[in-house]
Amino acid sequence: MTQLPSRLRARAALIFCCTFAIGVIACSPRVGTGAAGRGKCATRSGTFRYTYKLRNGTCGEHTEEIRTLVDQAAVLPGVCTGTPLYSEDNCEVRFDYTCTDRGYNEHGLEKWNADGTYARSDTQASVEGKCSSTYDVTIEKL
Repeated sequence: MTQLPSRLRARAALIFCCTFAIGVIACSPRVGTGAAGRGKCATRSGTFRYTYKLRNGTCGEHTEEIRTLVDQAAVLPGVCTGTPLYSEDNCEVRFDYTCTDRGYNEHGLEKWNADGTYARSDTQASVEGKCSSTYDVTIEKL
């Protein structure tokens, strides 16, 4: 795949960033609370900073995001679907979200610490026919 012009990379990053931000603003239904309240890792609630480091791919750099989790459930825009899968100990979350209106997909695995204040994620994001990238994501509770 060839390198996209910076304007398209920026647009892809914006789409990637807005996937969750729009859901928070629109107050869409939450999905998947999984193992909440069970296991060795705490239920995640509150405000979190997501910091992205591009590992490889063509979507380009990704800006930092601030997301709010309520009982660890993701808030998705109405055009996006997906349900996270929680490990029995509630320390890992496998996720796969798709937004059909713009051909966007994000999937990966989050690994949380016991008190639910910090995680690392290996995240793959793509915009159909435009770009695909892998990001190392650090998640910290604010």
